[in-house]
Amino acid sequence: ALLTKPSVVQNPALNFDLTQVGTSVSQTLIVHNPSDTPLAVQLVFPLCDSMPEAKSTCNLGFKLGPEAQQVFFVMPHSDLPVGPVIFEPQQHAMYNSTLYVRNNLTALQPVPLSGAGGSGRLTFPGGALDFNLTALDFEEAEDMVSEQPRHPLAVTKNFSAANDCELPVEVLQIDIGGVPGCAGFGFEVHDCGPFTVAPHETVTLQVSFTPDFAASQWERSLRLHTRAGSLDLPM
Repeated sequence: ALLTKPSVVQNPALNFDLTQVGTSVSQTLIVHNPSDTPLAVQLVFPLCDSMPEAKSTCNLGFKLGPEAQQVFFVMPHSDLPVGPVIFEPQQHAMYNSTLYVRNNLTALQPVPLSGAGGSGRLTFPGGALDFNLTALDFEEAEDMVSEQPRHPLAVTKNFSAANDCELPVEVLQIDIGGVPGCAGFGFEVHDCGPFTVAPHETVTLQVSFTPDFAASQWERSLRLHTRAGSLDLPM
């Protein structure tokens, strides 16, 4: 008869999807006890070599949650989810490591871990929303005012941005000059509710400006609050 070494894990590997840099996701590992006696299980990572000139023996993108740092007991012929195993990428890179399931049946059983860090990013041409008002802009604005005389003279322009990365960008809120809201300091963002830009897609922001003719130059900052942080755009 051919003897085979028993396995105590149901997952041959844990693969994490593309994950936003700076955030974390988690999975549990299913441990199986094929024996007639209770199985004691502990999750461990290999020791890391912290010497910068040496090749690291583990990957810091993975860690165990506090509740995973204990000894688990699995009843005979039963399954038990243990964990969580947390993936927390800090840079755009592929991550690979090995988690070991220490137990009293097979000693150590390796479980390969893999994941990738990524992000979404909105890029505006020139990195700013530049009105560069011309005489033609004022002529067009004056035509609109003549049609709607109760409205003050305002110049409206469209600014396009592209998400040039591999994850969606979710914009939650817009500030103008540090003040939350769609309008302030003569600027107004139209349709400025929350929106999401898919990878490699574009979005158009329509912004109006009502100039104060006592000044020749106006500078404010438009801030887009996203789930990954904030983006400041000079106007």
